[in-house]
Parts: sequence; C-alpha cells; structure tokens
Amino acid sequence: MLALSLSLEHRFPVPDDTKKKRTWAGLICPVCRFVFRVPKDHDGAGVICPACHYLLNIPGIEKADPATSHSPEKTPKTLVPKPRDLKESKPIVSRPLSEKDAVSPSSAAASEKRRKGRRKKMNNPAGLDWDSDKAVTKSDAKPEEGGAMAWIVGGSLLGLTVVGIGVWLIVDNLDKKGSADDGVATPSSLGLPEPILLTEDEMTDDEKKRQQEIADSVKTGMSVLTNAEVVVKKFLNATTSAELEDLVRTPDVTIPRMRAWYAAKKWVPPGAKDVGYGGRVTVKGVMASMTVRLNDYSVKQIVLEKTPSGYLVDWESWVAWSSMDWDSLFEKRPTDPVEVRVHCTVDSYYNRLFNDDTKWTAVRLEHPFSDRAIYGYIDKGSLTLMQMLADLRQGSMIATTIKIQYPKDSVAKNQVIISEYIQNSWVRTNNNNNTDKQEAKDEKKTDPNTPR
Repeated sequence: MLALSLSLEHRFPVPDDTKKKRTWAGLICPVCRFVFRVPKDHDGAGVICPACHYLLNIPGIEKADPATSHSPEKTPKTLVPKPRDLKESKPIVSRPLSEKDAVSPSSAAASEKRRKGRRKKMNNPAGLDWDSDKAVTKSDAKPEEGGAMAWIVGGSLLGLTVVGIGVWLIVDNLDKKGSADDGVATPSSLGLPEPILLTEDEMTDDEKKRQQEIADSVKTGMSVLTNAEVVVKKFLNATTSAELEDLVRTPDVTIPRMRAWYAAKKWVPPGAKDVGYGGRVTVKGVMASMTVRLNDYSVKQIVLEKTPSGYLVDWESWVAWSSMDWDSLFEKRPTDPVEVRVHCTVDSYYNRLFNDDTKWTAVRLEHPFSDRAIYGYIDKGSLTLMQMLADLRQGSMIATTIKIQYPKDSVAKNQVIISEYIQNSWVRTNNNNNTDKQEAKDEKKTDPNTPR
C-alpha cells in the first residue's frame, strides 16, 4: 500500500501549496447572522454568504500597494449592497468569529429545536405534535393562537342573535294587531307613518277633478277590458279569414283589403293567451288599445273601436297593412304613390340621387314583418311634410302612415321619395273613411286577386 502511494505521488506530484495544512476562519454574516467559515489564506477580495448570497468583505486583509489595489466602489467583486430605505450607509463588513460568538452545545441544541418547531408549525397548521405523536388540544395552545377565529365566531353568533330577536319582535307585534286588522298588515303595524288621507272638504277643486278623472279612467278601462275581451279572443282564435269579417271596423273599406291580403297570404290564427296583458288598456274617445300575449308568448298591441254594435278590431293596424306588399316594393319599384304603415327614424344615409343633405331629410323606414329597410327622403321645401319633420324631431321612432314612390330615374331598390304624410299612427281615423272607401273601390277593380 505504501509502495502504491509513493508510486502515485511520483506520477502525479501534489503542489506545495496543497501540501500545507489548510486552516479556517469563522465568520458571521452581518445581514442574515449566518455562521460560516472561509480559509485563512483567502485573497481578501470578498466572499458570498452561503445563506443570503450577499457579497461581503473579508476584514483585515488589504493590499500594501495602493497603486495595484482597487477601491470597493469600483471593483465589481467588492460591490456591497446598500440596505433598503437608506440613501447612504457604510459597507457591510463581516467580522471574525470570536469567543464571544461561540455557541455552546446546549444553546446550539435549543436553537436547532426552535428551528424545527417553526418548520413544524408552518407545515402542520392543524396543530399535530409529530414528536409526541398526539394532537395539541385547545387547552395546550397559547391564548393568542386562534384568537381571530374566536372573535369571528363570536361576532357571527351575536349578529344572528340580534337578527333573531328583531324578527321575533316584529312577528309578535303583527300577531297582536292582527285581530284588529283582520290579518292585514297596516303601515303602523310595520312601523311606517300613517298616510294622510284628505277628506273631500279638504281637497281643492283641481284635486277633486284629478281624483274624479282617475276614478273614471279606471272604471272605463275595466269596462273596456270586460266588453272587448270576448271580441279580441274571437278575432285571435278565428280559424278562417272569413270569420274575421264580422269582427272588423269599417267593413266597406277593410273587407276588400282583407280578401286581397289573404288571397296571397294564408291566415294563421295566433291565439290569445292573455288579453289585457299587464293591465295595459288605453282609451281615447271611441278608440281603445290594449296589450295581448299570444300563444307563442309574443306581445302585441291591438286597437278596437266602440261602435253601436259593440267593439270591433282595427285590422289595418294589426297587420300593418300596405297597398303593396313590402317585399314587392323592392322588385316593382312603383312610381305611383303607395300607402304603407312603417316605423320611421331620422337617418344620415345620403347617396346617389339623394346625396344633398341641404335639400333632403333622410328617414329610415322599417316594416314590422320584414328585415329589409327602405330609406325615404323628405323634401325640406315641401310644406305638406313639415308636420312629419316636426313629429320626427320629437321622438326617436314613430309609427306613421305615409305614401312613398320611387323616382322615375331610380337606380336603387331601397331609396324612395316620401310624397304624403297621412298621420302619426297606424289606426285610420274616421275622417279618412270617405277617401279610403273610394280607394278601396279602385283597388277592388284593379286587383286581380280580389274575389268577385
């Protein structure tokens, strides 16, 4: 064995520096207080703490020649990090381990035990003592442990108790007064102030008039709803278009239009699920409007007129009647006026023959049963259309009955001239009946689909 060692030493010579016995010096990191050691023959350029990785200076070892030495501020190896929140501070310098810093075996054991305890506490929030193999009970824990949870639980129980007492007091108070009010809760029983009810002598004339108008309106609405409900249900549940003819107003005008309309479009009864849906009934003179919910759960308005023979339905407003089918307008492009019922909104589409916004006002026309829109243009110099311009400025969208026509040199399917403003409504007024009767006769003569 000795011969083998001498042979290896002969083949691989060991440097003289390595043969010297290496001695170590103990140091304490001034940043994290970690104790470590470095060789005493260290060159003094600096050392990195194994724990916090700060670059530290080794004290007491300095070069004698200032020309060859480098200042700690300019040499990267000796850069010392500055403590946070301090603009200027002294360099962090490690000091040698002295006898004062020597750790006794007992204190070292205690320190190691504290570190183990901290690790157990972090990894074992449930409080299990793995050394003793038993759980730490609440009585063994310190008073501050779980203090926040105790406050939360206690506060929650106190809040629930207060709420329960409050509910019990309210219910008890209602039970005591229930016999006098026949089980009906009054404002006083709920802790609210009693409403001030004025007697007839205390009200002014305007207040009396207003109260009477409200009472009459409610009475009229209930009467209309009761009497018109039967007619509306018959109209919406009719199986054929012929059954509708006895239920529409102005039969001389409407029936010819209905026959021509249903010759091209088959009548499909929508059904009535709820008449007067939401209690919405509007009465204006002999005309009444109410909301109905159909079998497909869609909601629509239906208008009726009170006649000597009872309430009758305004069919034109129900189907948004036009003298020409809406989709046919795009293909036929009639140059003669066509009556349509549409929703109107002011628009900013100026193009082709209508590109001058100083002469025209653009209006978007939408039919309720079609996705195709037409742009109508109002001549700003036309006195007959001034009322339509005024109505359009008042609201964002209005339901109107108008007449439109295509220009003779039309190049677009969706641009027309608004030639006449009939009314701001889809319901035909009684003043227009004579005109409509004549138009209905003309339509009956010229329409080949109308039955003879």
